[in-house]
Amino acid sequence: MVEQKNLTPLIQQYMTIRKQYPDEVLLFQVGDFYELFFDDAKKVSAFLGIALTKRGHINGEPIPLCGVPVHALQHYLIKLVRGGFKVAICDQLEEPVPGKVVERGVTQVLTPGTLTDVQLLDEKAASYLCSFFPMQDSWGILFGELLTAQLFATVLPAGQHKRLESEIARFMPDEIVLPHTASGKQFISFF
Repeated sequence: MVEQKNLTPLIQQYMTIRKQYPDEVLLFQVGDFYELFFDDAKKVSAFLGIALTKRGHINGEPIPLCGVPVHALQHYLIKLVRGGFKVAICDQLEEPVPGKVVERGVTQVLTPGTLTDVQLLDEKAASYLCSFFPMQDSWGILFGELLTAQLFATVLPAGQHKRLESEIARFMPDEIVLPHTASGKQFISFF
């Protein structure tokens, strides 16, 4: 873990926000770019085929950096989300003022099953989010298409794995959300 005193104010702010979104890649707005640092930068630059550079140093080691222009965000979001990434978008929440770190915050988290922006969806195919949860002797299953607000629900007897697989294959959800209490989170998702 990097000591906070060795970080610039910008990187301190990034690290504070990053801790709140450990499963997502964090697109961190810095002026006209969304920048990614550390492991996020390495993964995203390799996936998108964009340049991996550096911004500053920590303990003598360069901080990996890559970025995408704000005006081209939609283009890169489509690739990242369709590529299986969960993406947290951290925007500047105020105008920059010299000598002050700009306030930033996550304004949107995107996963394949939660897309509602028409520009990010395939207009010829439904985009379903699926959730199923165990009950005493059955499974409750819900398929939701967020853009059209269509909901399909059913209950299957527990142990009927083939019927469960059949229901999932029928809707081909972009994301499956399951209850999960062991990790301290209410739900986990798969896509």
